[in-house]
Amino acid sequence: MTRKPEDIPLLFPDPVIKAYLKDVDRTLIRSMLQKSSSQRAAALVEMNRAAIEGRHGESQLESSAGGRHRHGMTTITLGENGTLVLPEALRNGLHLKRGAQLEAALIGDHIELKPCAKVPNSWPPGFFDRITIHDPAFGRPPQGMLPTAVEL
Repeated sequence: MTRKPEDIPLLFPDPVIKAYLKDVDRTLIRSMLQKSSSQRAAALVEMNRAAIEGRHGESQLESSAGGRHRHGMTTITLGENGTLVLPEALRNGLHLKRGAQLEAALIGDHIELKPCAKVPNSWPPGFFDRITIHDPAFGRPPQGMLPTAVEL
């Protein structure tokens, strides 16, 4: 016997949830629960792809950078030995120069490229000189005696 959603007792009764519960269509939930986890993941990927296509449309425009645009992306051709040449507009947009390193990751059915984080090998000149504390209550606690240096 099928019960109505509003007749199902809630663990934590909330009048707002109870008011909306009667309008919940559970057929999609039931159909998804009958699928395997990989089938549900594939359906989610397909739904995401459809949403992206709907947002960006199917228009293909010629790019000033020399490639075609599809979904806001530039099409480039894979060269000899798998090399990619990024169009100048893309390089300039991220201030990439010759020798810049990019991280590459396979995300589902596409490759994502992003510049590697720049890690400074030293503090910028004058960095510590610019650190000031204007709170008169601040005071450096006593540091105690320094340990004896170890001879190597």
